Amino acid sequence: MGREIDRERFSEEEYVLFAERLETSLDALRELLARPGFGQGPLTLGAELELFLVTPDGRPLPRNHEVRDLVADDRVVLELGRFNLEANLSPQPLAGRPFSALAAEAREVVRLVDRAAAEQGGEWCPSASCPPCPPTTSATTPSATRHATGP
Repeated sequence: MGREIDRERFSEEEYVLFAERLETSLDALRELLARPGFGQGPLTLGAELELFLVTPDGRPLPRNHEVRDLVADDRVVLELGRFNLEANLSPQPLAGRPFSALAAEAREVVRLVDRAAAEQGGEWCPSASCPPCPPTTSATTPSATRHATGP
């Protein structure tokens, strides 16, 4: 991740190397899942916010390093693009009011990013990704919603 790929065809050796790296990652996942106690304990809920940094006229503001440094909060981390940040909210116990707690924390983190972005001459806006819709279907139609979310 993070490397630009400028071609669509790969050699057999590259496919083998990819398969080896994939298997190594899957082994690490299997090891994690096999740890005693993994997945036990109270259920929690977490969230992350994907943020774009933009100029006042809506153009990308490539200052994520500077904004992150001004925020000085471990919950805010760099993304691949110089105009992207990610805010990782703290896991909340599922019991109780986790959405209220996440919303309060999101407001807190966004205020920090807002101040820091303003110091860099910009502001933030939320970014999101959604499943691709067929090119002939509007993303707002019920059929697009069913396609994106399943039957």
